[in-house]
Amino acid sequence: MSRTWPHLAPGAHLQGLYLVRADLRGLDLTEADLSGAHLIAADLRGTILRGADLSTAQLWRAQLAGADLRAAQLGQANLQQADLEDADLTGACLVWTGLVGARLIGAHLTGVNGFGLRGQQADWSGADLRWSNLEKAQFQRAVLRRTLLRGARLAQADFTGADLEGVVWD
Repeated sequence: MSRTWPHLAPGAHLQGLYLVRADLRGLDLTEADLSGAHLIAADLRGTILRGADLSTAQLWRAQLAGADLRAAQLGQANLQQADLEDADLTGACLVWTGLVGARLIGAHLTGVNGFGLRGQQADWSGADLRWSNLEKAQFQRAVLRRTLLRGARLAQADFTGADLEGVVWD
């Protein structure tokens, strides 16, 4: 795939597009509509997806380390086994998002709406989830070492079998 396709730009309309294993590193896709897109195993490291619509997108095993996903819409997206290390998801929508087995080490998730997110067996070590809505979130067998949860709404969140060493609750 060419990294210079003209339709891969801020505000682009790319709903349902198949970009499996695509190399999209460092592109600016601010406010792009990628809803329902298939980005399985895509390389999106350092990509700017600020305010982008990735709802229902398939991002299984996608590489998103260092990506800018501030205020992105990721509701019901599948990010199973995705790498989001040091990604910035501040203010993102993660309602019912699948993050099973994902790597979120050092990720910035302040103020996210993660109602019902599925984060089982994911590594959240050092992630910042302050002031987030994590009601009904599932963190079974996840690693949350040194994770910041100050001010987070955690009603009915499930941490069964999770590693909670050094978590900052308040």
